[in-house]
Amino acid sequence: MPLNREPTDNGTKHSIDVTAALDKLSMDADGKHSDLPKTAAPASLWGKDAIHQFDAFDPDTGKRLSMKVTEFGEEVLAIHGAPRRTHHYKIADTLTGDFVREMWFDGDVLVRTKIIGSDNSVILSDLR
Repeated sequence: MPLNREPTDNGTKHSIDVTAALDKLSMDADGKHSDLPKTAAPASLWGKDAIHQFDAFDPDTGKRLSMKVTEFGEEVLAIHGAPRRTHHYKIADTLTGDFVREMWFDGDVLVRTKIIGSDNSVILSDLR
């Protein structure tokens, strides 16, 4: 899966390179090497299957994450003025708590995400 990125984190550049082997993932993040389970995935893959991915890494920094999923159940949201029945989840890194996302799915379709910024700003993103 090579994932080669040079993202920025509030102006700090990071270099991430992930390659897959038969039994593991090898990651070089900012010059530091680590091996991950072959089931680990970037935390930005917010598909319904990825919600229960407990071995993850931040694709912007390469930081390893240990994810906990909280399921809130069914909710009806107004998406662009129309009601939509969704299922609400929250994923959070149990190691530091720095990575927290809430997601609402209609079936397998992600219809809303909520991110709390480092300055406590709230970012909501709805499906178009």
